[in-house]
Amino acid sequence: VRRGFLAAGTAAAGGAEAGAEPGAEPGADDPVFGAIAPAILAKALAGGRPRLISRGSDRLIYIEPVLPLPRLIIAGAGHVGRAVARLGKLLDFVITVIDDRPEFANAANVPEADEIVVAEFGPALAGIEDTPDNYFIIVTRGHRKDAEALRAVIGREAAYIGMIGSPIKVGLMRQAFLENGWATEEQWAGIHSPIGLAIGSKTVEEIAVSIAAELVKVRSGLKDGREEDEEGTGTGPGTGPGTGTGAP
Repeated sequence: VRRGFLAAGTAAAGGAEAGAEPGAEPGADDPVFGAIAPAILAKALAGGRPRLISRGSDRLIYIEPVLPLPRLIIAGAGHVGRAVARLGKLLDFVITVIDDRPEFANAANVPEADEIVVAEFGPALAGIEDTPDNYFIIVTRGHRKDAEALRAVIGREAAYIGMIGSPIKVGLMRQAFLENGWATEEQWAGIHSPIGLAIGSKTVEEIAVSIAAELVKVRSGLKDGREEDEEGTGTGPGTGPGTGTGAP
């Protein structure tokens, strides 16, 4: 399912007009969408909610965006990755799990996964189609693998990119990425690392909850068409990137 608009109609003198089909790109000559500024359509699509727009004294236009389920791509099928997949499925994400170890990347180990990829992290992540509905979680078994996965996704179009790790590990990796030209300061600033909200998590399950909570926070902020740390997101201070778990 691609992003688009399900339908639009006008209410005027008892009449109604059909709009673009799901996934269609409305043009200027469209009987409904042609009367709506592109910026309004873009805002409605980003917000993900139906809107009723007034055009003149006797015309109302109803637009309803169609959005695919967000895709959660988990690099790492170990204990944390498995727990995040379980919660992600409950939160209505489409789950993709990637690991280079077939004994971990299988349906018996991660039954919640909609897709399991057994491959090296870099090439597998590079092959993921870019969409604004992608959420990348990097929870591999070591620093080298984490760096490989992060190099494949940093700077790409995505709703969320998060990587597990202690502040020391994250600082060293940031330095390496900047010095080697693998990322810019702006691109690195978009990474949620250490990953998750600061809830004092210690166990694998608690770490997964902190990650899932951050995913919900980001997703809710995007749906509302506002920055995730604006007032009204339902979170208190100290919940931004870099305040979460650093557990390996």
